[in-house]
Amino acid sequence: MLADPFNSNKEAHIILVAGESSGDILGASLMRGLRELFSTSAKLRFSGIGGPEMEKQGMVSIVPMTDLSLMGFAEVLPNIFRLLKHLKTIEEHTINDPASVIVTIDSPGFNFRLAQRLKSQPTPIVHYVAPQIWAWRKGRAKKLSRIIDHLLTLLPFEPSLFVKEGLPATFVGHPVIESGAQLGNGLKFREKYHIPSEVPLLAVLPGSRRGEVQRLIKPFGDTVNLLAKLIPDLQVVIPTSVDLYESIDKVTKKWDVPIYIILGKENKFDSFVASDAALAASGTVTLELAISGVPMVTAYRLNPLTWGIVSRIVYAKYINLINIISNKLIIPELIQGSCDPRKILPALENIFMDQAERQKQLHAFSSVIKEITPNESPSIIAAKVIVKVMKDGSRKI
Repeated sequence: MLADPFNSNKEAHIILVAGESSGDILGASLMRGLRELFSTSAKLRFSGIGGPEMEKQGMVSIVPMTDLSLMGFAEVLPNIFRLLKHLKTIEEHTINDPASVIVTIDSPGFNFRLAQRLKSQPTPIVHYVAPQIWAWRKGRAKKLSRIIDHLLTLLPFEPSLFVKEGLPATFVGHPVIESGAQLGNGLKFREKYHIPSEVPLLAVLPGSRRGEVQRLIKPFGDTVNLLAKLIPDLQVVIPTSVDLYESIDKVTKKWDVPIYIILGKENKFDSFVASDAALAASGTVTLELAISGVPMVTAYRLNPLTWGIVSRIVYAKYINLINIISNKLIIPELIQGSCDPRKILPALENIFMDQAERQKQLHAFSSVIKEITPNESPSIIAAKVIVKVMKDGSRKI
């Protein structure tokens, strides 16, 4: 444990700003890490914007985090005035209730605008999760170096991309390592839902945002119905969140297979280990599946307006994190026009039927997990960087 970085009587106020569920989980882990580092006598106070996980750790959220959980131009534009209002609210909060450090967590569209507004303020800013400059807009590294003081990255190759532009950066490891994904119990899940061991089980993961689910649930469902004709005993599990449960339940009633829509992190990881294969949107869930040892197919579709813009400026070869870290196509990717049941079906059937394909993926999983696993837990490494920035006290900019 560390002593209070100031003195035993002074409160350490930390402002954190997260804009979506993944950032909420990341923020909650960081808060736990900070509490673990500090002595029991140290006074820590957290405020800013966060969701239910951060609130459990003592966050006082000044606006609803769900208002920030938007993706792509088509979702942001109709809500622009509300976002600007929240931006002003959190900006005023950081000025009126000064903190020892401000930690912005992912959500670059919102958080980088906040950092820009605060660049003349004395409070140091740490951003958690590097923008994907290896995928698009390399110039952001230089611009980011002018508005934040330190960057925490999830992938091992990222720090060098920013350090050379004058922005201190630290690889802290990917939070999936301490998510509990490796603790799943497949036998327990099958017994709980009375699924015999020989029954093929497919995990379907159409995303964590409402917009993603709306775009992906139909092609995923049509694929499942086609697959059920090839695998007659097929059953499906869909782990989701409380706010998406009702809409997913309504749509999936039309599917031609037995379906289990489940809630809760432990239940989700149990279902992964119980599954024979997965059909998933891109994102952290693909690493959770890898840790659980579930061969997968990735399929994704953006709003056409967003895709029309993004497709002209993105130069990344892959969207699945396994492929990105491996720098080769291991996991099949069916994107935009290819996110079509007739194209997804053969890739998914291959995952079920071809043992060589399954082993290729499992081997890649092992290598990738090793690369994203640091010597200490990501939350502790991140917390140590935050404490160092707090001790230094002044901005580098």
